[in-house]
Amino acid sequence: RVECEDRRARAAVFGPLLPLCGPDRGDGRPAYPRDLPARLWRALKLKTPRGVEAAVIISQRLAPPDGGGSAIYDSLCREAAAGLRDRSEDFAAIAEALDATGPGAAGAFAGLLDVAPVARATLQRLPEWMNHMNEDAAAAARLAFKDATQVAEDAGLRLMEILFAHMEEPSRILRLICAVMDRPGESYVAASEMSCFGDRVLADIEARIAEVTALDPDAGLDAGARAGRAASVAVAQFIEFERGVELAPKGPWGQRISRQKRALAAAVESRLKQAQLAAAQALPMKAKARGSVRGLPDVSADPEPRLVQRGLALLAFLDEIRGAAAACGFGRPRAETVEVLSAQLDQYVEDLLDLIHSGDPALAPRARAHLAIAAEFLGLVTDPKAAEVARRRAAAA
Repeated sequence: RVECEDRRARAAVFGPLLPLCGPDRGDGRPAYPRDLPARLWRALKLKTPRGVEAAVIISQRLAPPDGGGSAIYDSLCREAAAGLRDRSEDFAAIAEALDATGPGAAGAFAGLLDVAPVARATLQRLPEWMNHMNEDAAAAARLAFKDATQVAEDAGLRLMEILFAHMEEPSRILRLICAVMDRPGESYVAASEMSCFGDRVLADIEARIAEVTALDPDAGLDAGARAGRAASVAVAQFIEFERGVELAPKGPWGQRISRQKRALAAAVESRLKQAQLAAAQALPMKAKARGSVRGLPDVSADPEPRLVQRGLALLAFLDEIRGAAAACGFGRPRAETVEVLSAQLDQYVEDLLDLIHSGDPALAPRARAHLAIAAEFLGLVTDPKAAEVARRRAAAA
């Protein structure tokens, strides 16, 4: 119990900075050792034992008194920052270990501790700002940024780093930048200290596009769904960027985004073409007989697992980009693909049901196996209800 209370107090004190302590996520944000908060906490116990004891008592309450808990937590953050800078006896080893990870890392983390009080208050309002960035929220964001710059000239950037680390969708940092700078132009942001965040978002878009391009259909449904989500996130980031910053067609960011949009559209359209082919291979048809309008399902062999996996991967990709397609120039190719596949699958299901109803005991088991696959494909192409209808009709046949 004592250990749990101690950990809870430590997490409360260093809460604004905890997302920065751990493995590098590869998104450009600073990354400090995971055990750094624990080491600082032990040093604070030696330097200010009464302050730590007060923090433990406050953290035991579900909701600390207004100002009381935060004031104590903020005081301990300032003590830790001073200890790192002074390299006092209790903090010297911690500062040296930090500097070993990168030049000036101890001073950089001390700077983050300086702005932790502003970040702590800001983080309480951040979800509301992200969901409703109206005039009042924008004014409050500008005020928080101003409070940070009163701590130090470059503390505004540190505040943004902390807030960025707490965001599940990194591109949303652009909403704050837009609010603080009042919808800035591309050239103004690119020349400011905030340019690093725009570069990170663009780098993340590049990684998402690469994930779409590198999709291996043989990896199955989950791989296809992940690639589809990557494409959807990239589209959401395009929208976030364009809403937050006035892009110049010939500016470095504007040109880069134009190239990225073209690359994403090309990658998606390539996958859509593959989806039609993969569905046809997984659900083979006989050659058209003379005088017939169309071929019939070929149930002479069991479904090929590898071809089914490929079909599932590409159709899962098709399903995941449903909401994003219209916003990035590949809405029409997707709609055309859905229209073609939907008609083909509907007819395939009808033909398989006819085979089952024919009563041929040699064909019925394989027809049902192909029908189960067609129903799963149909659920990804149209909606789960269509798949459920197909399954019910097969069960009743």
